[in-house]
Amino acid sequence: EGFGQGGRAVNILQAGGVVVRNSTVRGFRGSGTGNAINFAPANAGSSLTVENVTMTANNGGIVVVPANGGLATVSVNNVRITGNTDSGVFIQPVNVGTTVKATVTDSLLADTGTALAATTSGNSIQLLVKDNVITGNSNGVVVAGSSLSSQLVGNRIAGNGIAIAAASGANLQSYGDNVIVANTTNGSFTGSVVKQ
Repeated sequence: EGFGQGGRAVNILQAGGVVVRNSTVRGFRGSGTGNAINFAPANAGSSLTVENVTMTANNGGIVVVPANGGLATVSVNNVRITGNTDSGVFIQPVNVGTTVKATVTDSLLADTGTALAATTSGNSIQLLVKDNVITGNSNGVVVAGSSLSSQLVGNRIAGNGIAIAAASGANLQSYGDNVIVANTTNGSFTGSVVKQ
C-alpha cells in the first residue's frame, strides 16, 4: 500500500528470475516513480513473471525498461490492472542490443491512460497479447518501432478512446479473432496471421 504517494512497490535492478504472485499493489503515486512493478535489470537473461496480481490506483502498472544489452523475458498472466494514471504495461528496452520477449494473457486492463504500450528505437520487442479484456482506457494497445513485432489473439477491446495503433513501422498483427468494438477510434492492424 503506497497511500497515494509511494514510489516503486517492486523495483528490480539485478536478478535472474523474479516471480510476483497472489498480491495486490495499490496507491503508489509518487512523483515520477509511482509504479507497481519496475523491471529494469542490468544483467542479461533476466525474467519477470506476474501472476494473479491486482494493481490499482498507481501511476503505472508494470514498467519494463531493461538495460542489459541481452534478453529479458516477461510473462503477465491473470492480472488486473485498473485505475492507473499512466500505462498498465509499458515496455521500452533501453540499451543497444537488448531484446524483450513479452506475453500478456488472460488479464484485465481497464480505466488507465494506455492499457499496453510498447516502443523501441532499434532494440527488438516480441509481444504476444492473448485473451485479455481491454476497456475504459484512453488508449488500448499502442506499439511503435520498426523492430517491434506484436500479435493479438482473442482479445476483447471495447470502450476505449483509441483501441489499437501502430507507428514508426511497428508490426501489429491479428489472428482474426479479436473483438474490437465501441471505441472512439477502433484503429487497424498492419497485417494478419493465419491460424494453423
